[in-house]
Amino acid sequence: DDFITEVNSSELSNLSIRALVSSCSSFFSFLERRYPFMKNPFRGTKTRPPVKNKKRLEVPTKKEIELIIKDIADPIIKAAIIFIMECGVRVGALPKLEIRNNKYYSYSKGKEISWKVTDKVIKLLAKARKAKQNNLSFNNPFKNKSSEVIRNIFYRSSKRLYEQGKIKAAYSIHDIRHYFAVTLYKQTKDIELIRQALNHSSIAVTGIYLKSLEVE
Repeated sequence: DDFITEVNSSELSNLSIRALVSSCSSFFSFLERRYPFMKNPFRGTKTRPPVKNKKRLEVPTKKEIELIIKDIADPIIKAAIIFIMECGVRVGALPKLEIRNNKYYSYSKGKEISWKVTDKVIKLLAKARKAKQNNLSFNNPFKNKSSEVIRNIFYRSSKRLYEQGKIKAAYSIHDIRHYFAVTLYKQTKDIELIRQALNHSSIAVTGIYLKSLEVE
């Protein structure tokens, strides 16, 4: 325990500390098997390195998101960004996403998820369906795009705009979900509502998420 506490005061990351403790414990276990008089001082330790605060999660502004959307040519990718921006769904849930009665239904991290679809998204999809835009379906709008394709096209555009000095960071598609969470929190201050919208397993997870976004 003293060793872990001492190492924690160094510049090593938590992962490095755990790896170092594990390596040392394995070494002493090896010595114990060969030399009966040796004892493993790491056996039975209870101290866990405290988790250091992670850096603030990136949250793009509405203007930055609009610049990225404008930079992307594919209308389905544009619609996917707006969908995440308005509904907060994870990108991995988009390909299997279905819309019924103004709610979306999909699967994320092995469980079924759902949440309401905003009027803005309903109008966007209805307009695209009317125009028969790239076979964009109203009920299954993203079935023809994998999450990897959506993620990669978004990042390439974001990185390009960042290198041009037009946005402050090379955002990932998941950062749009951060925008959704921050926007909803500022509008409602209702953490339980945000938990439901983000499909988090518990309100504690949502609290940590919001704290990482520096909105509490």
